This record gives sequence, structure tokens and C-alpha cells, in this order.
Amino acid sequence: MVIATQIISVVLNLFSRLQKTKAKTLLIFTCSTLFSILTYIFLNQMAGAFLLIAATIRTVIFYLYDYFKLKPNLAVLLTFETTYIILVGLTWQSSVDTLILLSVMMLTFAFWQDNMYVLRIGMVLDPIILTIYNVLIGAYINIIGDMACLIAVIISIIYYDVYKRSTPIIKRLLYYVKPKRKRKRLKARLRKRK
Repeated sequence: MVIATQIISVVLNLFSRLQKTKAKTLLIFTCSTLFSILTYIFLNQMAGAFLLIAATIRTVIFYLYDYFKLKPNLAVLLTFETTYIILVGLTWQSSVDTLILLSVMMLTFAFWQDNMYVLRIGMVLDPIILTIYNVLIGAYINIIGDMACLIAVIISIIYYDVYKRSTPIIKRLLYYVKPKRKRKRLKARLRKRK
């Protein structure tokens, strides 16, 4: 069961890092964290599980802020950050728990921003920290997934922020998978957008 939850979490995490908009990123990331919570429960990492429950609530709240086109104020950010510190203090098992705390706090700051470039930079640092954490707790599939997520977010930064592409990466990939006739129609639509 641990392997299945890790695989689903990794796949969803990959898709969340390839999204163009913050809303889609947050929505898919929420689904990913739900499966990560199950993984950490199965691996008996209660600090990680409780932190990810709080992080799921954070992601849903930031999604609602983005949906209603509001900017969360500094008090919201500080509330989440202090909540994480309290949760780790209550569920402390070892010094390894500080790595997941650092990861969640850093991603909270990235999600708090409206700038997708800052969010993607936060998503570059996140898998690096989580790789170390997953090595120490024995979540080996998540290690491979974190490296794949790191590559995916670097591709996203190059695609969206360096090359300034407007077509989502997923649509661009589907362009090469669809049959020839559908590909022609999609190519015509992509040309109209540019």
C-alpha cells in the first residue's frame, strides 16, 4: 500500500509542477499531498503526516484566495508558519522532522506569492529538501519522484519563464500524441493564439 500511495503522489506531483497557472498547480498539488499523507502514516512519520494535513489546508485556502483573485496578507502566512512549528513541536520524533518542516514552510512562502516564477523557484528547492528527508525515512519511490519533479519544474521554468510560452506544456505534449488529423487542427489553433 505504501508503494501505491507513493506512485500516485509522485505522478500527481509531476503534473502539478508542469502547470501554467497557480490555480491548477494548487489543485493538483492538493491531491498529491493527500496521497503523501497516507504514505507518511504508513511509514509511521506522524510529524510529516500532520504537517501535510496542515499543508493541504494551506493549499486549499491559497487556492480559494487565487480563485477569488485576492492576495493573502502577511498574517495568513505567519499563521500557517507558526502552526507548522507548533505541530512539529507536538509530534516531534527525531531531528529528521526539521527537514519536512523546512520544506513545508518554504512552499508556504512560495504559494503565498502571486508570481508563478517565485512559486516555481520554491518548487525547485522543495524536491531537494524532500529527497534528503525521504532517504532518511525510507520512502524510496518518493526519492525517484522528487528527482523527476525537480527536472519537471526546471523544464517548466525554461518553458514558461525563459521562453515565455503561453501554451501549457501538457497541450504541447498532446500535440505529438494525437492522430495526424487532430494534430493539424490543434496546430492551427496554436498558431491563432500566437
